Amino acid sequence: MRRALVCLAVLAACGGGGQVESEPQSAASPCNVETIGAEAWRIVDAGDFTYCVPRSWRVRDARVTHGGGNLRWARGAAPSQRVAFRVSTVGTRGATPPPVPMRSGPIDTSNELIGGRSARLWMHPGDSRLVTGVEFTEPAMHFVGEASDEKLAEQQWNVFRTVRFKSR
Repeated sequence: MRRALVCLAVLAACGGGGQVESEPQSAASPCNVETIGAEAWRIVDAGDFTYCVPRSWRVRDARVTHGGGNLRWARGAAPSQRVAFRVSTVGTRGATPPPVPMRSGPIDTSNELIGGRSARLWMHPGDSRLVTGVEFTEPAMHFVGEASDEKLAEQQWNVFRTVRFKSR
């Protein structure tokens, strides 16, 4: 009887029953990113790797959605990051138009070690949004995202920096 009361007291002190969700706090945890901010983050298990997202972001299979954008991941090489802009000019009929500005490739890139693996992060402007991504070569996998502003694009980069591949 006394043992049962002690167990009940311990359960009451720890918040009772129910499902326990771990909050990643240790320095070894991939969710412990300095620039995350005040919102709590959670670990997402994607099979052979994990990554972290703010708790308010919705995860469904390989897609992540949030108020200002989305992310998706896939195995294999990242899609091409070529960006082309269309420019219309108004001028005199028959006159030679000015050259059309073309941007090719990412605007901002960073090569980093993420979880001990070589990765290339990139960000470039899209149609009224910023397009973000990260590509790992070993194993070949990538994330691609869209963000409504630069602050959110940086937050997506922080998500990419939490990727951790599981040991085989």
